[in-house]
Amino acid sequence: MLHPLVKLARVHSGSTRSTTTGRWVPADRSTDPGRLVDRSFEFSWLAARGLVRLPLDDVGGDALSLPLCLSLWLRRSGADLAGALHGLLGLRSTLLEVSGLDAASEPVPLTGGDERRSLLNLSIYLHHLIGRAAAAAGIDPVDLVDSAVGRPDRLSLARL
Repeated sequence: MLHPLVKLARVHSGSTRSTTTGRWVPADRSTDPGRLVDRSFEFSWLAARGLVRLPLDDVGGDALSLPLCLSLWLRRSGADLAGALHGLLGLRSTLLEVSGLDAASEPVPLTGGDERRSLLNLSIYLHHLIGRAAAAAGIDPVDLVDSAVGRPDRLSLARL
């Protein structure tokens, strides 16, 4: 299966070619465009749970951990790059709300151009935001993420 973040991969026998995008997708995943929000939510949930557990050394520089994790989360959620970006921006809003940080003083990550690079940069930004937000709220980063994504109504993608 070709994937947006990892160039080398193989197509599994349980995959089918999407009629709308021409990409290979797992046979059990719906290609209905109405599932974008569901896939974005699932991706942001997986990313939040994973980012909070990644050590700082695995997030920047030449480390492959974050790109490989992003690839895994994309594949598991069935989200495309645009949906993943949408989900992470929703996660940003939720983290700011839960932590009490002032959204007006928090930098807004730039996304655009190369979606792969944007997804990687936004993930690095969110990794650092989780630490800042947890410190501002006076709680453990894992507890902050649990509070943000523990309930589906908290992780609102409609705020974008």
